[in-house]
Amino acid sequence: MQRNESLGDREYFTTEENEENRELSVSTFEARAESHFDGVGGYNSFWYERAAIGYDLRTSLITYPENGRIPPAVEGAFMQRGGVSEDFPSERPVRFVVGE
Repeated sequence: MQRNESLGDREYFTTEENEENRELSVSTFEARAESHFDGVGGYNSFWYERAAIGYDLRTSLITYPENGRIPPAVEGAFMQRGGVSEDFPSERPVRFVVGE
């Protein structure tokens, strides 16, 4: 999602770089598929995204800031933490009746 630091401020890959990345991705996927379970593959191979996404050669999905990277959080900024709260039995929902 964010641009690799080694790419600097480059916004797009060249066509040649994109083809090299695609070939590397395909060969890596094929090597993993063949190495597991005698070529049968695994459950997780279903989740690999192998579809092309048009002709967008962006180096990052983030367009602002221009460096294509998520900016660091600043001190004092509100940070939302889903599911990270104190856990008390009295705060949990009742799922069944006990002791009747």
